Amino acid sequence: MKEAHGVFAKRYVTLILCGITVLLCIVSSGCTPSSEHTDTDILSDVTNGFETLHPSEDTEADDSGVFEETENDQTLPQDQQSSNDTLYEDTEDTYTDGITTDGYITDSTIDQTEGTIEETDPPLTQAPETDPPATDAPKPTVKTSTPEILGTYRQASDRIIIYGKTEPDALITYSWGSDSSFTDSARGKYFYVEVNGSGTQNVTLYATADGKKASDKVSFDVSFKSVELTDVFGGRNSRLYLRSTVDTLFGSSSTTEKTLQNTKTLITSKLKKIQSLTGKDTKLIYILAPNPVNVYYDQMYPYLVTNSRSSTAAMQFVSYMNGAGKHEDIIVPDLMKTFDLHKDEPIYFRTDTHWSELGAYYAYVEMMNSIKKDFPSASAHPLSDFTIVDTDCSAGDLANLLKAKDMRECTPFFHANFEQTGQFYTAKRDAGNIVCNIPVGTYPTVSTVNNSSLPTGYIIGDSYGAFFLPFAGMGFKKLVVNQGILWDYPINEEILKTEKPDYIVFVYTDRNIGGNLAQLLI
Repeated sequence: MKEAHGVFAKRYVTLILCGITVLLCIVSSGCTPSSEHTDTDILSDVTNGFETLHPSEDTEADDSGVFEETENDQTLPQDQQSSNDTLYEDTEDTYTDGITTDGYITDSTIDQTEGTIEETDPPLTQAPETDPPATDAPKPTVKTSTPEILGTYRQASDRIIIYGKTEPDALITYSWGSDSSFTDSARGKYFYVEVNGSGTQNVTLYATADGKKASDKVSFDVSFKSVELTDVFGGRNSRLYLRSTVDTLFGSSSTTEKTLQNTKTLITSKLKKIQSLTGKDTKLIYILAPNPVNVYYDQMYPYLVTNSRSSTAAMQFVSYMNGAGKHEDIIVPDLMKTFDLHKDEPIYFRTDTHWSELGAYYAYVEMMNSIKKDFPSASAHPLSDFTIVDTDCSAGDLANLLKAKDMRECTPFFHANFEQTGQFYTAKRDAGNIVCNIPVGTYPTVSTVNNSSLPTGYIIGDSYGAFFLPFAGMGFKKLVVNQGILWDYPINEEILKTEKPDYIVFVYTDRNIGGNLAQLLI
């Protein structure tokens, strides 16, 4: 029995030694015992797959399922962070039979019985190589044409206007003295800049057009001498202004609450008489054109810059009639609000004190928007109904005040693409494209449009009416003016009785309305 046990023990030892020998052979020869996965291999596969499918917080999937590095949420713009906060909230994973449903592990299912992973979707592909960072755009190589100085005009003993020609809408940089330098825009191909000082100053000027290098510099001397004071001020971005309107920047034209109340009382009293003569609820529309200097109050030279816009009497009247003094039959559109929206457009001439056809058009739109409430068919023609041509024109009244007769400017003119324009538009086209308002008497006294759904009107105004009348005539089936047309203010009672207008329209410029508001009385 002992012998049997001894034999068994020897065999057992022999088997153990053989096993060790086999293992040593395997290790030393690099042999693989089996192609089957072990439990350890399966655990390793699951772990690697989970790490692949759960990117770090610094990665993000594109539409193809490929994850690429992204910046963390701290680098997002503030507004983007606030709108995308939910993207960065922690959410709890939910589990079903041990498999998460958060969108990460569901690409693979684990066969619990076989202990293997079965791919249901193709494995993730390697992220494509990213393009190299974009290089800076090539710098422009073509120079802007050198600007041409066409003239200098003294408007005061310490201020000079420099007038020139450049590439369309270029930026003009000009400097003089030790610390005076500005960059302003031209209007079309013309620019108008102001320099101030004493004695003789050297002025350096150059232009920069979009996509081009700066031009060569132009250098010249200007001499400040005693001169008869003109009524012209130069402004930033190639604008000129009437001296009397510049004073309004500092509150020189304002009125009182009592004057506003009394003016409304007088107008309302006269309106009742008008309605008795027309036999209908005739309404009044006041089109009050803002002074260009008040629109561009924040774009003046340093000695004229103000921190806020001072209200003129006309501006106060507009606010009052749209607030405490509101009357359903007295309509006063807030054109300052409208012009603030369009101030980057050429709504005023540069060498003339009046609004351009574009400015008059926007005023016409506001008038028609008010009329449309009572006459739904009375809509303003959209800009798409016109062809607008930027036209090279002779200069206006401000150039005349400077005695700069060779001054010119580019300004937009409207050409209607429809036939029912009325006689005021036709008369304006016949007068030609000129900057100054056309002579009194050029317009006929009546304009008609073949549209019975439009209202009838009666219009009175000052020189701002010259560019407003052609548009206004398009909005009424019949629009009548006094024989003198412009500056012929008294209401003709015979016209009220015979024409019975639905509206009486008054077109006045702010600068003609004094602090007593007498211009607005009818």
